[in-house]
Amino acid sequence: MRFAKLAVVSLVALVGVALASPAWAAFAPRFGASSNETTATITYTQAASDDAPAQIIFYVPVDYVADLGDVGFSVGKVTANAGSALEGTIDPVNATDNVTVGGVTSTVAQAATACTGTATHDGFWVLNLKSLTLPVFVDRVPTTDPLVNVAWFRLTMCPAADTKLTSLTLNLEGTTAGTPGWHPWFMKATPYTAGTTTRITAGAVEVQSFDRSGPTVAFRAKKNGNSVSIVGRVTAGGNSKQLGGLTVTILDGTKSIGTAKTSSSGSFKLTVTTSAKRLGATATAAQADVATSCTSVTGSSCIAQTRGGFTATVKAVKVG
Repeated sequence: MRFAKLAVVSLVALVGVALASPAWAAFAPRFGASSNETTATITYTQAASDDAPAQIIFYVPVDYVADLGDVGFSVGKVTANAGSALEGTIDPVNATDNVTVGGVTSTVAQAATACTGTATHDGFWVLNLKSLTLPVFVDRVPTTDPLVNVAWFRLTMCPAADTKLTSLTLNLEGTTAGTPGWHPWFMKATPYTAGTTTRITAGAVEVQSFDRSGPTVAFRAKKNGNSVSIVGRVTAGGNSKQLGGLTVTILDGTKSIGTAKTSSSGSFKLTVTTSAKRLGATATAAQADVATSCTSVTGSSCIAQTRGGFTATVKAVKVG
């Protein structure tokens, strides 16, 4: 099942002063969002010393195509760290299927009620991580929700108190941005009281992340004797803003033959020695904090804005 919704969102409106209430002292998670032409990636991280997350809600922006999937067909892959490194698949399930969370087996609908207060949702997924399973409840954002103008789907999950989740990465196949741009995603996370199974509603925090969709790396390669002069540029979100200092790797097939750093405008240049007739390149940007305060849209204390990381690749540029 594929869905799309379009809206115009002002980036400026999302940058401002944080709510007056302080962030929870022992709970300061981060999250980042990025996408390419086939997949959206959501990354959650927190310090091992932080309180465990009781509920995590990710909000998918309005200008996206999303694939809720069908039972029997995976909608993506997942990796996590919960005391050890885990990996697995994101699988649509039925509300009547059984799932085990924190050692307790119930139906998915019963797990939904315990997590969200209702058994009714637009879709149900399970993160199958071998030794760990975690249901995800998928819903269209209702018109009464304050986020309805900036988000249209939300993904809600409630890890068990003893899960010790410190990182989680969802690769959602078929979820992509409708147009290149800086698209704001939102996360609301609520902690447990340390050492208990009690959810601290007052301790909920918000983090915002900008998906700079449509990352590209492009270059021209001109042969000069035994060397090749290369001039190029990295773009993301439709422009080259805040792309200085990235490492661009020039490739002969899969072999690295040279690297260069981008300028503040995303441009780069270098000379390599090669006889290759075609060259490729890759540029990677890490997730980074933009600000440590922001205007909340979920009603919780907004503790950070981030830029999602990305990898841009071009495979075969002809050497002229």
